[in-house]
Amino acid sequence: MLLPEKFAEWEGFVSAWCLPDTHARFQARYEGDSADLRHFYDSLMPRVEEALAYLDDFPLEAMEEPERNLMNLLMSLSHVAYGLERHGAPRAPNAVYPSRIRLVRSVSPA
Repeated sequence: MLLPEKFAEWEGFVSAWCLPDTHARFQARYEGDSADLRHFYDSLMPRVEEALAYLDDFPLEAMEEPERNLMNLLMSLSHVAYGLERHGAPRAPNAVYPSRIRLVRSVSPA
């Protein structure tokens, strides 16, 4: 089981969006296809509050793989949501910064 049973409908997103750190999530958003990002966003957003409430019951250091995968999907969603909600696209129009900055540190647990 890749995700907790109640979120099994999102398992199709795990291979693309269950990413280990901030840099990987940023790159996936920056290089992503707008239609794919929109599908991911539209699929998860209606239940994001439910998913966050579910994860509240699990200490970060004691999460099993399904819960950790769910957490990583939600962290990827935050990257995608920023692009879509702020810019209406995966990246800011005419921005040069993504290709010039490399994130070297993440708050994600090891």
